[in-house]
Amino acid sequence: MIDIKSNSSLKETDILVLSPTPTYPINQGNRKRIYSVCQELQNRGARIHFLHYPQDIVAHIPSQWYKEMTNQWYSFHSVPTTRPVQAPAIGEDHLIDEWWDRGLEDYLKWLFQHNYYDAFIVNYTYLSKAFEFAPSYVCCILDTHDRFTGRRELLESQGISPEFFHTTADQETIALERANLVWAIKEQEAVFFREIAKTPVCTMLHIELKNLIQRFPKPEDKDYLVIGMIGVGNSINTTNARAFIEQVRPLFVKYLAPIKIKFAGSLCENLQDLEDVAGIELMGRVETVDEFYQAVDVAIVPMSFSTGLKIKAVEALATGLPIIAHRHAFEGIPSTHPYHNCESLVEIGEKCLELAFEPSQLSLLTEATKTAYTQMQSQVEDAIHLTTDYILKSKTFIIIIINHQFFAEKSPEYDHTLQTINYLKNLAHLIYYVDTPLDQKKAKRLHWYDREGKVILSPNAAQASVLKDEQFIDYSSLLGISCAIWSLEELCTQRQIIALWLMEIPAEFQSGIPDSIENIPIYTLTDVLRSYAQPGTDGQLIKCLKDCQNLTLVNSSLSATYLESSWMQNAKIAIVPYWKQQPWEVKERWANTPDDHKRVIILAVPQSLELAQIVWGLCCKLFPESLKPMVFLAKDEQLDQTNRSSASWQQDSQFLQNIVSVSDLYHNIIAWDRTPWFVVDLSCEHLAFAIYRETILRIGVLRIVPQKRLSSLVQEDDLKPASGIELVKVLGRLASDREYLAQMQDKTCQNAEIIYANDAGWSRIWREISQIISCSVEYL
Repeated sequence: MIDIKSNSSLKETDILVLSPTPTYPINQGNRKRIYSVCQELQNRGARIHFLHYPQDIVAHIPSQWYKEMTNQWYSFHSVPTTRPVQAPAIGEDHLIDEWWDRGLEDYLKWLFQHNYYDAFIVNYTYLSKAFEFAPSYVCCILDTHDRFTGRRELLESQGISPEFFHTTADQETIALERANLVWAIKEQEAVFFREIAKTPVCTMLHIELKNLIQRFPKPEDKDYLVIGMIGVGNSINTTNARAFIEQVRPLFVKYLAPIKIKFAGSLCENLQDLEDVAGIELMGRVETVDEFYQAVDVAIVPMSFSTGLKIKAVEALATGLPIIAHRHAFEGIPSTHPYHNCESLVEIGEKCLELAFEPSQLSLLTEATKTAYTQMQSQVEDAIHLTTDYILKSKTFIIIIINHQFFAEKSPEYDHTLQTINYLKNLAHLIYYVDTPLDQKKAKRLHWYDREGKVILSPNAAQASVLKDEQFIDYSSLLGISCAIWSLEELCTQRQIIALWLMEIPAEFQSGIPDSIENIPIYTLTDVLRSYAQPGTDGQLIKCLKDCQNLTLVNSSLSATYLESSWMQNAKIAIVPYWKQQPWEVKERWANTPDDHKRVIILAVPQSLELAQIVWGLCCKLFPESLKPMVFLAKDEQLDQTNRSSASWQQDSQFLQNIVSVSDLYHNIIAWDRTPWFVVDLSCEHLAFAIYRETILRIGVLRIVPQKRLSSLVQEDDLKPASGIELVKVLGRLASDREYLAQMQDKTCQNAEIIYANDAGWSRIWREISQIISCSVEYL
């Protein structure tokens, strides 16, 4: 059994519903069932995407039906049938996929390729193959409506030829085990489904909105107890109605009972021979069911055999009228009143006689109806709560806090983020949390990836993404991607979140980590935060995360380990490369850059600027046909204006014009004018350049590290000049011998393959998150 966890909200949860029957007009039992369930989920905040496959309608469907269904749901789709509908079984019984339509298959593939759905509800087991086309992150729910195992035998036992769909237990098992959760329409069928399949099953009774009926008796019905049955003209209803008349009418005649029997609905078309029988009235099809219920004192449900829940019994309960029913007809309905549990059709007749001669009992029977309806309401509420929590918590998610630079056109963050997504999605389902305002242009950066993970905008980001005078906002339509709006705290409360992957500090963390997140493992990409840092960001990081007990600081540099372990005593350190694979976008852009648009890149810190000026001047002379070398400074603060005359480099206006901040380096890394011939690293392995150093190494760009300052173990010896003379020689040779340059680039690539083989530190992330998943609570 599944445990009920909480009363969760389905706010902006996207649910695809496949139905072979329309939800307009709502004039049949299965239509009422499907409509009421969808409406209940929609009332809880879900966005219902209704997919109608008209398998139960042979004639033309009026356009008004489509218009009404479009208005009922968040989105509406219709797929025409491409094969005969409701075909008889090829063998003795139907195979579970015997009614499957390849046209529906193609449309489902298209829907899942273009949209993100949290859950997928399929109505009827014979359409369960649809689950095979849903991505693994989708919670698949099968609404069985009925038990089809043994249906042929049941009908034949009553002298009825097999009709509609009928199958065997082993075939029905196939359908049940395709789902993550199965709804049985009554507990008796739930027990059977649990016996034949391992899938969790809950009983989702059908209930209708309370519709208390005021009696409007006709003058000719005065002094009579008017009982009545309404239904469609299928074989089961017809057989039960005839059996009731045959067994009960003689009883009424014998005791001269003041009882009239009324039938309504298409059932009357199969009872035309009873039209002139005294005491029986055929009302035929009625405009509304209210017209029928207003005409009777007691609703009868004389169903001694059938399958599924009796929708008409539920409909009668909602009217508040007295009800007399066969025990079988009330299977699954919580009532112990003897009038609701008659053992035979004759006993139903006897109860009718009691009421006819003692009408005072009608008020007591009315109270029994109200009690049964209230209990049924409670059970349905529990099932909806359970389903809501199952949709939200049956799947495990990793939340990736998307860095705002992901949406910039010349930043490496886009490529890096997609590599991270492609890796982590093999471990768990993903939620992309965006804490920066979006427009359609920026949102396109998430195009296609919003089909593989849920895009969530923070409330602040959503508010900033639209004009202030907007009233009702459909953000998905506005931005052109599937998205929803939640706070991080809401997400971590409602969903089963196993980890947070921070590429940016979310605004919600400014005042501390919310309680709902305290026990969730957090992976913080400190290299990323530092690379785009504004002054004081490191302090901000410490303030937000210093007390976190489940924090892992993810660095690409060994030299960062000691520094950051001193920041946060409770944090673990993970040495993980920034790139999971080649930085393809950067590599492609650099490879296509003409030689005359390349330049020497110099990495520096304030204390090495004097040397940087010398190297810059030398490279200007050695590479006159290239763009002037560019110096990237490891700190964003402005140079001290009071000391401008203290060093020669401060007098060189051209040199000063080519000094750029480290944040500018990352913001524009793939710009045409930032492609390096090679890199001279005078930064003393400063952490701000950690990502850039890895990027150029993977691409095969040479990095010259003069004086062996904390030089990398993977550099070639002749790229680590120990003196100014050696540095000049190396630069001269690179300028004059392009073959030598290409040779050294090849060796750099080979070294990168060795260093980053076997996934390097990424394998550690895989092990850790896999362990978290194995320890997470299974929602069963």
